[in-house]
Amino acid sequence: MTEKQVKELCKLIVEKKNQDLTEIEKELFKQAIDASNNWAELLITMKVLMSKE
Repeated sequence: MTEKQVKELCKLIVEKKNQDLTEIEKELFKQAIDASNNWAELLITMKVLMSKE
């Protein structure tokens, strides 16, 4: 799986998250995913998303 494919999958998770995120929050998470320069940054972004309540 390429980095681009992983990022697209992460953005899909943002869209389908079973929690109410505002459109602004969704867009900010997607921008953070796109801006991640390495796996660590991407994983941190996803961890923040999953811990958001």
